[in-house]
Amino acid sequence: MASLSSAAVTDSAAIPAPERLVVVGAAAGAGRVLCQHVFGRMPWRTVLLIDLPGQAATLHEAGDAFAEPPVLATYDGERLHDVRGTSVLAAPGTLVCLAVPQTHLGTVAAAFTPRLAADAVVVETAPMKRAAQLTLQPVVGARHAFGVRPLFDSLARSLAGQTIVLTHDGAEPPVAAWLRGHVEALGGIVQTTTPDGHDRAMATVQTLTQQTLMAFADAVACSGLDIEDALWAMRTPSFETLLGLAVRTLAEPQQPAVAARQAQAEARDVSHRLTEAAAALAAIVGRDDPALTRTALTRLRDHFSGSLFETIHGTASAVVSATQAKRAGLARHRRDATPVGIVTADRPDDLRVGTIVELTPTTVTLDEVLVGTRGDAVLLSGEGVRNARALGVGGKPRRTAFAMGRIDVLAGAELDAHLDAWLAHIRRDVRFLVPESIAGEGVTHVLSQVPRVRDARVVSEVVRTGQRAVVVRVGIRADADVDATVEDLRQRVADAYAWPRGLSLPRRHAHPVAVHYLGPAGTFSETGARHCAAGLGLADAPLNALGSFEQVLAAVHSGHIGVLPIVSSSSGLVERAAQALLDRGRGIEAGGVADVPVRFDAYVPDGCHLEDLRGADVLSHPQALRQCARFIARWRLNPVETASTAEAGRAIARGGTPAVALAGAGLGETFGLRVAEREVDDLSGSLTRFLVLGAQGTFGALTGGSDPTLRSLWVAAGRQHVADVLSGPGPAFDELIQGRTGMVLLVTSRTGADAGADGAVYLGRLPWTPRTPLVRLEA
Repeated sequence: MASLSSAAVTDSAAIPAPERLVVVGAAAGAGRVLCQHVFGRMPWRTVLLIDLPGQAATLHEAGDAFAEPPVLATYDGERLHDVRGTSVLAAPGTLVCLAVPQTHLGTVAAAFTPRLAADAVVVETAPMKRAAQLTLQPVVGARHAFGVRPLFDSLARSLAGQTIVLTHDGAEPPVAAWLRGHVEALGGIVQTTTPDGHDRAMATVQTLTQQTLMAFADAVACSGLDIEDALWAMRTPSFETLLGLAVRTLAEPQQPAVAARQAQAEARDVSHRLTEAAAALAAIVGRDDPALTRTALTRLRDHFSGSLFETIHGTASAVVSATQAKRAGLARHRRDATPVGIVTADRPDDLRVGTIVELTPTTVTLDEVLVGTRGDAVLLSGEGVRNARALGVGGKPRRTAFAMGRIDVLAGAELDAHLDAWLAHIRRDVRFLVPESIAGEGVTHVLSQVPRVRDARVVSEVVRTGQRAVVVRVGIRADADVDATVEDLRQRVADAYAWPRGLSLPRRHAHPVAVHYLGPAGTFSETGARHCAAGLGLADAPLNALGSFEQVLAAVHSGHIGVLPIVSSSSGLVERAAQALLDRGRGIEAGGVADVPVRFDAYVPDGCHLEDLRGADVLSHPQALRQCARFIARWRLNPVETASTAEAGRAIARGGTPAVALAGAGLGETFGLRVAEREVDDLSGSLTRFLVLGAQGTFGALTGGSDPTLRSLWVAAGRQHVADVLSGPGPAFDELIQGRTGMVLLVTSRTGADAGADGAVYLGRLPWTPRTPLVRLEA
């Protein structure tokens, strides 16, 4: 065989690395293995793959291994059916791999090498290297050539840990060294030897192995026992492994290579050795003397050094364990009905997903539910069925059987990672209300940590009354419950950037009390009452909805806790509450505040979705219906007025024709409804501040190192009624919140104010955080 040190080459070191690749016989065997694991991972200017016309389909699959689509051509023994292929063959800087059966090597080499440039390098993959050298030598001329032999097949998942043999005479040619570098960079192991050295080793490694497995298969077939029902059913791990290797040797695609190797002269010598070994074993067994067998075993064991024996033993144990582990894992997944992914050896970039419906010693059968192409697929199970309809994807599950020895199984986190690349993602615009100081990027940072959600980007940001409304477009994976995922996103953002709900002074006495508020239940006032009760450590106290502010204050005078709205970030002073305090507030003190976002959510009966309710009724208070006009129009809903948002929730909870209710947060807990969409109002973002009220002496001083902003609070019929307070000595922070009729709420840092001022009621000194924005009139 010609080499790079050939006398016909004047300066082999000056020959550059090949830039073009031609593989003849790329559709199967060693050609396809090299394309998948070696050539496909190397940089090439041009790639040409050639095979017989009947291999056109698999030739395309071999081309998938390359980053850039290769030129594909068929050869019928006389001409190349692609004009581009002819130009690639003649181009300089080309590596030509002849991956054809050894019996056809001479014919193919004679047909192609005359078309090659003078600097072309020829590589052959034949199993008998010395014979290949003698075949090629007359036709390659002065071109450089050497042998390549992958010692693995298409079942390998990657080149890592696999061995490739390079054969040549004399010093290693530079191009062989260049190929060695690429193989090793990909994690492969390179062995270099002469053609004769390769053939001598393979006489035992392959020829003897094939004969042994053929003899084993023959002995099994002639046992007189049914192979499937008797032998395979009672198999041990060793029998299973040996018979599996024997069957691979008998497989039709392997038969030409096995037959060619066994036709070599060396095969007769190997057969003699195998016959002698069998005769020696026959002389020992059946003599009712276990000591003779143990002696024979010891003699054989002594041929292996201690470290080599342990290495080989460990390798065999790993192979057996891997097979058993795969089957055990599949059996567990079948028992638990957990979804699995399957990747086959012949299509490693394809993913099949489903549940296992049948498992045999050699096959696994799947009800496949993954439909579609990478990035646009859906799962036809669970929430994926609804999402498939929304995406307009059709199809139905299909049942498929796979050979167990040719698959990799994915489950758990590994399957989830693959699904993230395969499944479609449904786009949703979600609005979040966060403190003004939180930018939209802060919201997307939280969302980027959520599984099954990706591509979060800010669509809009609007700051109102000190809050920031951030609309984020997200992609929600097509196997997720979209509504539940949106709820999860809102909760995560709310937890990350929690609004201060207010702070209250502690109660002086621990006697049981109820918390009273202006009803009905299910309104924002009930939410405020819950917040206030929690701040006082009264989370389990009764919550009583009353019919008027005056009734709430009467309950406070009798020793209970009252909760009243006092100011809104959108409309200012709540004058009806202020008037009630002016009329009946003497003898009452305020101990704290609670802030409640005023927003409207859409509620539906459990099991319903908005997609199923287009054109249905939507129930709520008239004000809520007006504030949610865009949502109502988007879903083409029919507005129906109710006395309160709570009544709307109660109405659809009673059943009948499914409908939508619009109300504040917490309605679902009250009536057993499900949130279909959050914050559906056109202009969300206002806050209402509630006062926590008790009789004089109810509240004590803060303990435990708390140091909130404390302010004195006055309610007055007009600004003139607190003029004496405002004109007091020394600098102070004074803030007036004024209503439309002139009533005011004075928030001041001054202490010791006169509680008996005419036309005004002093509500005491309490925590009043300035963090919540309110409509203010500065004094």
